[in-house]
Amino acid sequence: MFPDRQVSRLSEADVRAQLSTQGYTRVHDVDFRNGVWMAKADNPAGKKVALQLDPQTGRVMGSDRR
Repeated sequence: MFPDRQVSRLSEADVRAQLSTQGYTRVHDVDFRNGVWMAKADNPAGKKVALQLDPQTGRVMGSDRR
């Protein structure tokens, strides 16, 4: 059985800290939607990206250039 709503073990502050340790800067628009953390940031190369993060680990699961 799965819960009706996905919950995250991480807070918004945890997500921001996780991205910072991975080299992302200017992190903003951090939001938990549809069971996934979403954020916008500049990647380590300085390019603007939209990110999808694992709700349990904070690992980046995907990114799109914006």
